[in-house]
Amino acid sequence: MMQELLTAVFGYALVGILWGCSNPFIKHAQSETNSNVKSESKTTMWETICRLVSNPRMFVPFLINQSGSFVYYYLLSSEPVSRASPICNALTFLFTAITGYLWFGEEVKNPVLLCIGILFVLVGVLISVRQ
Repeated sequence: MMQELLTAVFGYALVGILWGCSNPFIKHAQSETNSNVKSESKTTMWETICRLVSNPRMFVPFLINQSGSFVYYYLLSSEPVSRASPICNALTFLFTAITGYLWFGEEVKNPVLLCIGILFVLVGVLISVRQ
């Protein structure tokens, strides 16, 4: 019982970290790509895929993000979706905010509210896992 709980908690945390930490990198790589690309009204899907694969600053975080999806689907084989989905998404939000702030220096308008929000997310995750 305890080992199953620890495995689930590790899985939730891993998904949250993989998704959340890769989101700001994808966002910033995409904004750099959009600023470097001239205003093209129409791009084909093939051109978009080639641009993604040829840019390691976007492709590596994308692969990390997709590995989080792989872990998430594996986690769903043993955990109920009604618990796994909100916990993973809450942790993703948490790690996205922390990574954006620490790595990219994204502006935090009210750090106190951010800390309170993080605390609420962690308490909610704790309550959900213990049930």
